[in-house]
Amino acid sequence: MKKSKNHSPIKNKILAVIAAKKQSTRLPNKNLKLFSGKPLLYWGILAAKKSKKINDVIISSDSKKIISLSKKFYKDILIRQRPNKLSGNKTSSWAVVRDAVNFLKKQKKMYSHVALIQVTSPLRSFRHIDKAINIMNKKKLSGIVGITKTECPKVWTTYLKPKSMQDFLTE
Repeated sequence: MKKSKNHSPIKNKILAVIAAKKQSTRLPNKNLKLFSGKPLLYWGILAAKKSKKINDVIISSDSKKIISLSKKFYKDILIRQRPNKLSGNKTSSWAVVRDAVNFLKKQKKMYSHVALIQVTSPLRSFRHIDKAINIMNKKKLSGIVGITKTECPKVWTTYLKPKSMQDFLTE
């Protein structure tokens, strides 16, 4: 990541975006699948809400059920009823993040950083989030991406072109 040239008057105000669309082609209703007795969605919201570094959490979804369930878990989360054009199989997470940020800008809510919280990582805790944000701040980075080694067979992973992750890798 690049060193931050944060010209924003808002320092260290962090928004967590949880993108949870209704349908997944590979695993239908994956955001509502149970993990340790709770939907995957719950674990993502819990990690973001328990973080000491995240100021606000927004759920972006095209599903009334996901939105209703999100409100049930936490009353004070922000909700973005995602436009249909951002609910397709080829919609990137970053397009959803941009939409959520622009939606909140119209409400005069501004942030210096955004944390994309993937609900399909239920073992990630608020401590992992806070540690990553501390590293980002200490090194004065503009952003940070969490990755981990996997024990699964290589055929289950996505292959990247050589050096395609070089900007994400640091010391």
